[in-house]
Amino acid sequence: MEPYEPTVLPLDELDYRRLLPLVGNANAELARYDGLLQGIVNPSIMLSPLTNEEAVLSSKIELLNIVEGRKVL
Repeated sequence: MEPYEPTVLPLDELDYRRLLPLVGNANAELARYDGLLQGIVNPSIMLSPLTNEEAVLSSKIELLNIVEGRKVL
């Protein structure tokens, strides 16, 4: 298997006029989510599904097999 060779950055063909509004919207949504977490006594409850999903996807990328345990709500 050959290593991945990324293209040289910065990419010239990026359409910044189209991307910048999306970045602004994403930033606003993250700020809203952060505000939600600030109002919760235990914010890790809201983060645990994201953490689990990230671990599953990361392991798939690394070609590891995962056995999911029983999830507690």
